[in-house]
Amino acid sequence: MGERAEVMTDISKKVAASYDEMADDYFTETENKSFHADYERPAMLELLGDVKGKKILEPGCASG
Repeated sequence: MGERAEVMTDISKKVAASYDEMADDYFTETENKSFHADYERPAMLELLGDVKGKKILEPGCASG
């Protein structure tokens, strides 16, 4: 692997670790907050409807 590829790999690992940390913080801050628990999640689930037996793509937005 060339030097540039090694640098990009290192940067990619740092970006992924940073994103994971931010995602954990976001989840902690939003999962049980009133707006998310009382409005956002119920509205999203209602829009989805019955998903039994269907394949679901989780695009990784917010806390899922």
